[in-house]
Amino acid sequence: MTTPQLQAIVSPSVLASNFGQLTAECKRMIKNGADWLHMGAPVLRCVKKDIPDIFMDVHMMVSDPLRWVDAIADAGGSLYCFHYEATDNHLEVISKIKSRGMKAGVAISPPTPSTVISEEIAEAADMLLVMTVQPGLGGQKFLAHCVPKVAELRARFPHKDIEVDGGVSPSTIGCCADAGSNVIVAGTAVFNAEDPEGVIAGFKENVNAAQAKLVAKPRHQFYETDDKVNLSIMLKECNPDDVKVTITNQSMDFQYGDHRLHLEPLKAQVDPEESGYRVGKVKVEIWLKKRAAARWGGLVSDGTEAPLLPPSTSSAPSKDDVPAHRKHKNWEGAADAELSKEKEKTLSDDPNAGGDAALNSFFQQIYSGGDEDQKKAMMKSFMESGGTALSTNWDEVKKGKVEVAGEDNKRKEKEYLRKKKKGLA
Repeated sequence: MTTPQLQAIVSPSVLASNFGQLTAECKRMIKNGADWLHMGAPVLRCVKKDIPDIFMDVHMMVSDPLRWVDAIADAGGSLYCFHYEATDNHLEVISKIKSRGMKAGVAISPPTPSTVISEEIAEAADMLLVMTVQPGLGGQKFLAHCVPKVAELRARFPHKDIEVDGGVSPSTIGCCADAGSNVIVAGTAVFNAEDPEGVIAGFKENVNAAQAKLVAKPRHQFYETDDKVNLSIMLKECNPDDVKVTITNQSMDFQYGDHRLHLEPLKAQVDPEESGYRVGKVKVEIWLKKRAAARWGGLVSDGTEAPLLPPSTSSAPSKDDVPAHRKHKNWEGAADAELSKEKEKTLSDDPNAGGDAALNSFFQQIYSGGDEDQKKAMMKSFMESGGTALSTNWDEVKKGKVEVAGEDNKRKEKEYLRKKKKGLA
């Protein structure tokens, strides 16, 4: 059983257009190969009136997404995408959206791990959106450390449309496509391009090439214990001589004919010497020995969830020892490099330095190395304060000793308590 190749979809963000010539700008994008138009609510009705046949990809960055469903449907929306962080009732919102004849999308912002997207939510939604900038402002710098979230979601949901939004350009499309995104939102990269048709075509070429590598990914499932992950790949009557499994500290690669499953980076390091596989009549069973006792909850890291591990006792193979087909994007290394560059910036280099981008980078760096109490303290203080305070002292934070930056943060506190109850915080 193979995965059908997902369609490459390019959805130019109208936020970057010339609003004085809005209809003409939208028609220009369609003429140059755009499949959808990505927009917010204010311009939807105007555009739909003049371009009735275009697919309207509506991204709603609102605190009460249920309230706006009818208005967006009446204005001509084709897909209504709301933020996971904005509600506790995700399935109710999705159901309401679909009842109005629209597709439903669920977005996650940079601080939110991809693991909050449950099987139930993903199955109900038509599309998942990973923000690669902070929501609400065009022209921001691409946040590379968000890309592993795409890979993590693609590993769990091979048939789902996955969209990236924010800072996507000809220089960043490659990592987005390779991670598994097939729906691309781009604003200034296409609206300000000398050759928008060429840029859009390049986006589609990258996505189609990356998706072609995924079409032979076999159906698989896994379960885990504290010290081991057991992965079952459903293939009948495999010839053991033709099965190839390569396991390193941070990756697993399975190949059998045109079937391939590649997982990198894994949630945490494994011991290749203690890992292995067995070929059965109806499936191939692979076991990965964890280097540290922990519950992963998934297979591929999203860049924020891997547990703190003791020093490795077995080194990964050198680059020279890795076969050519195994040399893939090192998401963790890319994120580290991006964070280092972000940290060195000044306000004169980038208006976001010292603001959202720098705070997000700082948060990710501290969070990735913290223990469980520190992580709980950081998440609670960050969410309660609306991003204005950050503490690693759980004893103080749990007593409410954190400055809260306004009444609207009550929603964030409610969201945090919901996640805590479900074991996500």
